[in-house]
Amino acid sequence: MSKKRNRAEGWTFAKLSGHKNENRLAKLINDDSSYKKQLQHRLGLKEEILSCKEGGIFEKNTKDIFGKSTKRKTDLILTCENNTFVNISLKKSRSGQAYLIGIDRFIEGFQKQFNTKIDKDVIEGLNLFFGNSDKVKNIINDPKYKDIAIKIKKYETRKNRLTHETLKLYDSKLADILIHWFRQNIANLFLFCFERGLGSEKNDWAHFIFYLNLVEDVNIDNIFNIKELFMKYKNLTPQQKEQIILTFGKLSLNASHMSESTSFAKSVLKFLFLKPNAKPPTPVNKSTTLYIH
Repeated sequence: MSKKRNRAEGWTFAKLSGHKNENRLAKLINDDSSYKKQLQHRLGLKEEILSCKEGGIFEKNTKDIFGKSTKRKTDLILTCENNTFVNISLKKSRSGQAYLIGIDRFIEGFQKQFNTKIDKDVIEGLNLFFGNSDKVKNIINDPKYKDIAIKIKKYETRKNRLTHETLKLYDSKLADILIHWFRQNIANLFLFCFERGLGSEKNDWAHFIFYLNLVEDVNIDNIFNIKELFMKYKNLTPQQKEQIILTFGKLSLNASHMSESTSFAKSVLKFLFLKPNAKPPTPVNKSTTLYIH
């Protein structure tokens, strides 16, 4: 029986196996001319792919928007004809994108990266939701919210943050403002998490997301053009955006709610990712929600 990894061991394993995945894909591209040509076609590149370079475990940082340094979102760099380069962000799991960043740095970075100003109510909501407020402990222990499920209370206490359920009871207007901000800013949130992070150098930003696992028995092989996805998010109507919640971290949701959401979630993902000219999906009911983790 294999020993279960603790969190630190899990992160170490994920990092090392991720770099092994990069190494194997880079070798495949460099050594297999037919795969290289196939990849060129899948990426829609006019220029022939000449070689592939991986970031590797000792990859150098890139300049960030604060004048310091940060990790790139790019894992592989394709050198093509005519001195052109294509940057790939490689994922070996369907579980989504984990972006580890402090809330203050997220707020400052998002504002600076997209030349915008986040409203003070949204900032308050972000701080409560992500556990960056001195109010959290008092709110969790307030008798007014005694009906919140024990499981959620324990989670909030351990993480020192409010889930949406408690935030809604504490200040329903603030909770709605926060969810509305997530929905209406989904295009830039997508770019922030997948394309650029805090990086200031456009040459280091990712162009494609490649879901492929060459180190474990996981059957995934999907490529997404980041700019195309961004435009699909951006071109959604405000009404379509109101059907989407971009979630960060764990939300305490019961299994029945998630099962009710499944079919609608799949139809929205198909609309966003796979069919540019498709009609937007119709929710099953008013409470149906898509969660993109």
